Amino acid sequence: MKRILVIWLLICSAGIGSAMGCSGSDDGVSSNGDGDADSDGDGDADSDADGDTDSDGDGDADSDADGDTDSDADGDADSDADSDTDTDGDTDSDTDTDSDTDADSDTDSDSDTDTDTDADSDTDSDADTDSDTDVDSDTDSDSDTDTDSDTDSDSDGCVSIPARIEAEEYIDFSESDAVNEGTGCDRGDGVDLETTQDTAGGGCNVGWTVANEWLEYCINAGDGGNFSVSTRIASDVAGRSIRIEIDGVDIAGSLTAPTDGWQVYSDVGVGNVSIGPGTHTMRLVQETGDVNVNWIDFGAADGDTDTDTDSDTDSDTDSDTDSDTDSDTDSGPVFHIFLLMGQSNMAGYAIAQASDKVVNERIQMLGYDGNCGRQNNQWQPAVPPMHECYQGAIGPGDWFSKTIIDEYPEGDTIGLVPLAFSGEAVETFMEGGSHYGTIIEKINVAKQAQNGRFEGILFHQGESNNGDPDWPSNVKTLYDQMKAAMGINYDVPFLAGELLYSGGCAGHNTLVNQLPSQGSNFYVISAEGLNVDPADTEWNLHFGHDDTVEFGRRYAAKMTEVLGL
Repeated sequence: MKRILVIWLLICSAGIGSAMGCSGSDDGVSSNGDGDADSDGDGDADSDADGDTDSDGDGDADSDADGDTDSDADGDADSDADSDTDTDGDTDSDTDTDSDTDADSDTDSDSDTDTDTDADSDTDSDADTDSDTDVDSDTDSDSDTDTDSDTDSDSDGCVSIPARIEAEEYIDFSESDAVNEGTGCDRGDGVDLETTQDTAGGGCNVGWTVANEWLEYCINAGDGGNFSVSTRIASDVAGRSIRIEIDGVDIAGSLTAPTDGWQVYSDVGVGNVSIGPGTHTMRLVQETGDVNVNWIDFGAADGDTDTDTDSDTDSDTDSDTDSDTDSDTDSGPVFHIFLLMGQSNMAGYAIAQASDKVVNERIQMLGYDGNCGRQNNQWQPAVPPMHECYQGAIGPGDWFSKTIIDEYPEGDTIGLVPLAFSGEAVETFMEGGSHYGTIIEKINVAKQAQNGRFEGILFHQGESNNGDPDWPSNVKTLYDQMKAAMGINYDVPFLAGELLYSGGCAGHNTLVNQLPSQGSNFYVISAEGLNVDPADTEWNLHFGHDDTVEFGRRYAAKMTEVLGL
């Protein structure tokens, strides 16, 4: 046997092997003891009794029944057996018969419907001589809900989003005691962890939680953008909630856990959270305690283009044109959102009457606080008072909404975001001011509304900045900051109301009427003919009831005009 092999090799090296079927394989070696290089006893140097020097019975001098002189059964004169097990369910015609030495064993099980027109029949100029063995297990089953569970972390420990962050992957915490009550998971720091029984998976969950405990994580939002945010939470006690903060700002309001049991989890969250570029501190805060947490999931917001953040830099130059552009933008009735900003005259002074309290289900308000039976930061039917409960007052936003709602298509709704603070200067609304955090919190909640669109800002303020020459430019700065917080790339109408023509602040209207010079979307609402509330004998600054109703209607008329309704 050895002698025959040596003779065979000598023949090949002499340059005459090709005439005898020398293709670099050992298909001329006998395995039946008859002195012939065959394995079927027919006296031929083959193994299929057909007289050919092949080993597969197809009559060709090859070993794979495809008629080509190759050794990998892929129909190409190559040797790479390219083990890319791209099982991504792609509707591509790529049989990847690359003439390369790509040992790329990527098991990318991504179910993208790639329109990969690669069809490289043979000469796929794919010069990827990469020997990357990056078994990237990115299970990107991206049929719109990208379940990619890669939690790619930067060298500084930040997780690049979109990504799923397991609860136990915190980088800092606040814990009420130093004993882990759970079993199966323990980081040795007292945070209560246990092996989760969630049917959706996950390694560990946080449990035995107490109010005001928190877990902190570092996230990297890349260039920034809008993200959906959800938490996988469970409880056995009604009314238990958590909140999520980014850089100290609540981004989603209270997230209430279902009460089906400690290990019966549900996804609770919001969509379209705007997160700026770069790294941020994300904190999961136990508002009430008694909430088990399995994970926090940051996904691409509506209209996502499947942003797989897997950081494997596979230098494969294969030009697969993955056209996975999930255009699942929500359709349906629009939720038109207006901000109500200012001080006491926007909050309201005159007492609301029964006619003001007739509910229109198409008009919603975001809870200003937790008083009057209202739910803070939750959408509910708009009924005065929309600001401080103790006033029981009506503001111009009430009849603005009651008037303009008829201009919208049936089925559309209005959302009012009360943001007025009595007696406060404009600087307190701006970045660094005492009310800025609350304003940003409520805008972030409003951004999560389904089919929501920021439509305009109603503004009435100035008494506390009476005569300040910097007031117009500060108002413009405030607008720019609000636009950034809303995350919009268009200008919304900014409607500023004049102050009463009587009283000590009437002179400020000179500055109010300078606002249109700050931008083409700035408008002034006249207070001509409106009167002071008879009950306001102390300040003589506040509009009466009927005057407030009329003022709201004037705001609605101008907004209808500038929006082209």
